[in-house]
Amino acid sequence: MSPVPSPSSSASEASRPVLWDVVEEHFQEAAFLWMQRERSLRAPDLLLADVAEGDEYRLVAHLEGLLHAGPRAAERLLLPALAEGQPGEVAVAALALLASETRDWTEAVLAALPETEQPAALLGGVALSPRATVEVALREGFPKWDTPVQALVLEALALRRVEAGALLSSARTSHEPALLAAALRAARFVERDIALELVGRGLSHREPLVRDAAIETGCIIGHRHAWHCCRRVIEQGEPRPRQALLALATGGEAEVLPLISGLLARTELRAEGLWALGFSGRSAAIELLLSLLREGESAAAEPLAFVSGLPLEKLLAPSAEDAEEEETSDEVEEGAVFPGPAALKGTARLEAIEEWWKAMRPRLSTEGRYLLGRPCSQETLLAALEGAPMRRRSGLAWELAVRTRGAFQVEPRAWSWEQRASIHAATRVAVRFQMGPFARYMSA
Repeated sequence: MSPVPSPSSSASEASRPVLWDVVEEHFQEAAFLWMQRERSLRAPDLLLADVAEGDEYRLVAHLEGLLHAGPRAAERLLLPALAEGQPGEVAVAALALLASETRDWTEAVLAALPETEQPAALLGGVALSPRATVEVALREGFPKWDTPVQALVLEALALRRVEAGALLSSARTSHEPALLAAALRAARFVERDIALELVGRGLSHREPLVRDAAIETGCIIGHRHAWHCCRRVIEQGEPRPRQALLALATGGEAEVLPLISGLLARTELRAEGLWALGFSGRSAAIELLLSLLREGESAAAEPLAFVSGLPLEKLLAPSAEDAEEEETSDEVEEGAVFPGPAALKGTARLEAIEEWWKAMRPRLSTEGRYLLGRPCSQETLLAALEGAPMRRRSGLAWELAVRTRGAFQVEPRAWSWEQRASIHAATRVAVRFQMGPFARYMSA
């Protein structure tokens, strides 16, 4: 399944009346579903299959309806929406225009970048478009756009896994945190020397956004100082430690668990600490999460579900009020790749949890790490990318990239069929997959 180009138009098709109410309905439905899909990518209770067979499937169907309307719909509806529309409308307009087979609208779409009030949405549509020419156009247009747009362009190229080395020359000297962070995330796809230089600068930057991007790319390319920075962030109490916590939880020795759990005493970092405990996956982390559930800390259910493989609904009975609160408060920091920790509330189903733990505890190794109830390995990590909640998949994709030194980088914001192709390629191709603590293979 993918957005398919509209059939080539003939003279008879060009003169055929357009049912504008139908075209408008396709457009509005596609815009709504685009936003739904954006929210689904951060959902704690949806899997990749749910997104593929739900919002994404319907979104593609409405995009195809727009494409069949041809150039007249582009001129009357889509091009004006680029400058004037809401985020979903802008993204869909860009995506539909770039999927057209009757005309290459690349120049017109990118010409709207300085005018639109929704540049992130426009480039979001560009990033998922099937047209390869946009990559050349983005590189060529990069110098003339202002700094915030340049940052978004680098993010779009990184989402498409495009090598943007030449563009990083100007970005790496920038004092704008968003641009430098975007350059750092794009650096995972460039020559190693360029990436090492950028990461070195980013690790000492005062802005957490830049520091996290340096850790993110630095660990993928095996930068030892990036790994050491993770512990420093926690021990020195630096702000917004999410990326450092993810790295320590997935790639640290068992001894880092007290460092993570120590954050639970700090109200402002409690959710972050619980989030990281889920990625830790060790039996001691399970014990701690269980004790928190017994004390009434319902937010411990989500990380426990991730470790154990038990469906969240078997661990937690959320109220309608709590579900509504979670939906309305689910926001993502600008420029961030990883979604925030879930703030789920409800009532823990303690009887079922205790019964599961009584049966499971004797089987678990005290030193092992578990994902969805299975010992962590390349196989289980790839399976988790298919079967874990959407909210957790960004962290899993990053871990896969680190453990394969960037050989396999699944983009969790890409179309579901592209993600599955990447996952299945990783199951077929023999590649060095490094288990164990990250410190063993951070060498640069």
